[in-house]
Amino acid sequence: MKKRLLLVVLMGICLLGITGCGGSSNKDMESIKLTDESLKLTTTFQYDKKDGFKFEKNVTGGKFAEIEFSNEKLNLYFDVYYTEYSTATAKANKDHFSEDTYFKEYKFGDYEAYSYGLDKNNLYLIINLKTDNDKATNLFVAITKINYDKESVVFDIFKDDVLQDFFKSIKTEE
Repeated sequence: MKKRLLLVVLMGICLLGITGCGGSSNKDMESIKLTDESLKLTTTFQYDKKDGFKFEKNVTGGKFAEIEFSNEKLNLYFDVYYTEYSTATAKANKDHFSEDTYFKEYKFGDYEAYSYGLDKNNLYLIINLKTDNDKATNLFVAITKINYDKESVVFDIFKDDVLQDFFKSIKTEE
């Protein structure tokens, strides 16, 4: 009987320990919102503070809402803002850049995206948030590598799990 009681008590302690560990990771998560009043659109980015992201600036409230981040671990700096143009223009831009050496397509959660680079130091990412009535609303991400390694291909930075998780975390609400 004592062994059963001891077993039940130990199991309870183990369950509390597991639950406690699972709950503590949420306090390391950070959420940042980008809002554009003219588009009536808010996008939330969520990331783990331990991944090296540093929130730099958030300019909201107008047509040119912008958010800026850096990540020393990945040696990059990037800013994010909304763009809106016709779906025909969006398709033409994608077709034009698909000929570029640094073009690559991605899927971040529900959002299709593509990246392109005009040179080896800068990378641009277009994330298609929605298409309504011949209008495409996108997030435009301009990424500048701080310490660019000339041996690597610039869009390979998106292979990094930390950056993948950052862009997969995007949630948009109208």
